[in-house]
Amino acid sequence: MSRFRITDTSMTGTLPSEIGNLINVEEFKLERTHIGGPLPSTIATMESLTEFSVFNNTFNETIPAGLASLSFITEASFGMNSFTGPMPFCEGSGTALNPLVADCSELVDNCTCCTVCCKDGEECNAPLVAGSY
Repeated sequence: MSRFRITDTSMTGTLPSEIGNLINVEEFKLERTHIGGPLPSTIATMESLTEFSVFNNTFNETIPAGLASLSFITEASFGMNSFTGPMPFCEGSGTALNPLVADCSELVDNCTCCTVCCKDGEECNAPLVAGSY
């Protein structure tokens, strides 16, 4: 499987740690659902990821730092959730993403490397590329 896409559903619950077993997934899009809780750190074992989006869900806590070390990732969206802590991609990982979408004011470093910032409860305040959001 090279794509994992679930969008615009009323699904609830959390992601199991086994999600990291999808090591061949290149595109991971879980958008506009009611899935939440912390993102499992095992997501960082999905070594083929190029696109990652958990836009507009109910995730919280911190974004797994290991995501920033994935070699092929080029775009990511964490916006419209309740993440806290630093943005791993801003911490000198050398990985510049475009777009990198987040709720900038909620993160410790205000996501200085983000290309698009979302405001709590509002749509993102800049146009997005790739037409996937």
